[in-house]
Amino acid sequence: MIVTRPVVQIVAGCTDRKRLPVPGDLRIQAVREKRPGDLFGAWWRTLEQHSSPSVPAVDLYAGDHWTVVRDLPRVAHEAGLDARLWVASAGYGLVPAEAHLRAYGATFTPGHPDSVAEGSAGDETARRWWHALAGRPGPHQTAPRTLADLALASAGAKLLVVASPRYVRAMADDLAQAASALRDQDDLLIVSGDPGTSHETLRRNWVPSVASLQTTVGGSRLSLHARIARRILEEAARRGLAATAVRDRFIGLARAAPPPQQYDRTPLDDEAVRSFVAQNLRSNPAATHTQLLRALRDSGRACEQARFRQLFLQVKER
Repeated sequence: MIVTRPVVQIVAGCTDRKRLPVPGDLRIQAVREKRPGDLFGAWWRTLEQHSSPSVPAVDLYAGDHWTVVRDLPRVAHEAGLDARLWVASAGYGLVPAEAHLRAYGATFTPGHPDSVAEGSAGDETARRWWHALAGRPGPHQTAPRTLADLALASAGAKLLVVASPRYVRAMADDLAQAASALRDQDDLLIVSGDPGTSHETLRRNWVPSVASLQTTVGGSRLSLHARIARRILEEAARRGLAATAVRDRFIGLARAAPPPQQYDRTPLDDEAVRSFVAQNLRSNPAATHTQLLRALRDSGRACEQARFRQLFLQVKER
């Protein structure tokens, strides 16, 4: 008798950090057209025609978040599940982990130089951008380009989405359609920070990834979503993967956890951070952004990690 293992499709948001250098002209900030429609067309032409090398998506991204994400299929397998990993990319759209991608600079995070979603209409622009990506052929010709198509192609499977609230909001329409396409809406789990009011019907599928859970799952704040997803998969054999039950469990864990540690640090504006970086690089040109961020925080000053890294790279380029 053949026993069929339950299937889970894992969709993880991409990261800004890449293992390959990003060509200067393969960044959103380098595209001259600035109106959303024109920007997308110019971006896709550049992406298709560029001659830079490509690697499997699973090997392209770097950082703590992606280190945990890469391991999720193995964790799922050990829990008795068949799993396939997918990437939700602001540059390429939905792609399987084995698809070959070029290193690129594109994100849904506002304030980033390579953001595709700025201004008061950022969320709407991001949704349109995600929809436009789905309309273009991906690097893996036969793979679904939307979460809804992935759900339709995976009869009886669970869909586990691990992404930041910005990416969840960009994919909100697609997620709602995927929930309708699944055998049961409870088969969709969305591990993220609070995505806000976009598609309230998806709130039952949202598994809260909040700071107080860091003591429960360990690791850094940057990999919190992925670590919660790993805990969900580790417990799947005993607790199942029904979204409402998983959601209730992690709400309870968050309420029972001690409050996250608060640091009394003075926040710095961009110019102050650049000045700090420049001063320290003059005395130690080999210093990394991680070392300098630690030194900044040890001195009682504050800067969010992703913003510090971006400002560090700006100073380095000068």
